[in-house]
Amino acid sequence: MTLHRPIVVTGTDTGVGKTVFTALLTHHLRQQADNVKVMKPFCSGERSDVEILKCAAASHAGLSDINPFFFEKPLAPLVAARNISTKITLKDCLERILEFVQGEGETLIEGAGGLLSPLGESFDLLDLVRELKSQVILVAPNRVGVINQVLLNIRELARAEVNDVCVILMGVKDPDVSAASNAVVIRELSGKSKVFELPWLGEEPVARPSLKKSYGRCEKVLAAIVPHP
Repeated sequence: MTLHRPIVVTGTDTGVGKTVFTALLTHHLRQQADNVKVMKPFCSGERSDVEILKCAAASHAGLSDINPFFFEKPLAPLVAARNISTKITLKDCLERILEFVQGEGETLIEGAGGLLSPLGESFDLLDLVRELKSQVILVAPNRVGVINQVLLNIRELARAEVNDVCVILMGVKDPDVSAASNAVVIRELSGKSKVFELPWLGEEPVARPSLKKSYGRCEKVLAAIVPHP
């Protein structure tokens, strides 16, 4: 994977491990360079994910800079914003992102929900990916059904002419029989996409005391995704 273009981390659904992976990749990039920026532009319900990312990046930025669009109700950002009579445009979002990530260094952006989850008025994460000319990492749980979910996302990205896609299958606590073959089948059917697997890392794998231990278990995989110079 080529650096110095924003990396957008999205998922096949909410709660599939996007924040865990983004925190691990942030920690990995920090082993190579001090200037690593991470954002989660949209967050609903609570900001625990944002606090995890801030810690992983050792960032001095405020939560409202890392996460400029926060809503208390756990709803899709578009719906949450409308509930408080707020409209967020693609232009608004891009301005906040570009303001935060200006300058040298690597940039990771974690999406909210999935690729087509509505973020604001008439735009979703796919629109952000196109505007930012981002690389995309697609995170999915390694369980039955994931092949269909991953291929649908890859097909939608390809329709938008986004072909620089990396797939991460996150280990689950109680893997089913499909977990042994999902990566092989996705590699076969997805064309150019690279597919990597991470093990089950526990209930809170990237909380402050656990991050380094979890990273140690994943370092070789992360180095294959983003090699050390």
